Amino acid sequence: MRSGTLIALESAQEINSANVIAGQSIDFFVRSDIRVDDKVLVRKGTIAKGMVQRVEKAKGIGKEGFVEIEIRSLPAVDGTEILLTGAKVYEEGEDKQTLSIVLGVLVCLLFLTMKGKNGVIPQGYSIDARVGNDVLVAVD
Repeated sequence: MRSGTLIALESAQEINSANVIAGQSIDFFVRSDIRVDDKVLVRKGTIAKGMVQRVEKAKGIGKEGFVEIEIRSLPAVDGTEILLTGAKVYEEGEDKQTLSIVLGVLVCLLFLTMKGKNGVIPQGYSIDARVGNDVLVAVD
């Protein structure tokens, strides 16, 4: 498989900054068979592994949360690990900081405890990754 080959992926589950931690492994599915010369090198549904790089939960005073994931690798049909590149997913929630401060000052101090929204990547979110280097895959 050639370096730069495009691999279409989608998130296996919803990813929410409220319930993931940095370093956590996250699964993505391959969306369609990857073929070279009519031979399947990676099957549809194969799990690609990603890792949470940075994450922050939504906080008081309206501060939004965010999550950043880097997709790292997936196995070929023969078990060879294929390193992926160029696949980062970043999502941040809604910032309610200004609203929280204005309402806290003008209406009630309790508005200062208002949280922003968490960063959420929905299940089925599509992203493209690329093969990081040439890989020899044994197929029948």
